[in-house]
Amino acid sequence: MHNYSTLNNETQDPEEKDEERAVTYQHADVNRARWGQIYDLDSFFCRIYQYHQRHGFFCMFTQEALEMIQFVFIVFLTAYVFHGIDYPILFKDVPLNATKVTLHDVVLPVGQCVSNFTALTWIALIIATLFWILKLIKGVSRIRSWTI
Repeated sequence: MHNYSTLNNETQDPEEKDEERAVTYQHADVNRARWGQIYDLDSFFCRIYQYHQRHGFFCMFTQEALEMIQFVFIVFLTAYVFHGIDYPILFKDVPLNATKVTLHDVVLPVGQCVSNFTALTWIALIIATLFWILKLIKGVSRIRSWTI
């Protein structure tokens, strides 16, 4: 028994000191563990949470597909707005024979729009295409990882 009347540690038996420092580890049997078939519980529960919050596989797939379509739409709309609209006619810097400016007068055909592209526009489109391809690869790998 410990001597509580003194603070001297030398009165304690050296074998008792070793027993106090000894740490016992308990290992669960892998075959009997409840989540033994799942190796990374953190990512598993993150995927379950995403599945719950995003309302199932169909909604998750639809969201991924629509994000890809949205990116393409925004890139081409931006390119068309920069090079496919005749702004001098729109803002009446160039006089027209007609009194009213119509949409047909302002919007250029696609072929003429593409011919107006500069080198900077082509570089931006190439970078956007590469980004879209990487996003597509990431989306496909994300869809493949949805299997629970």
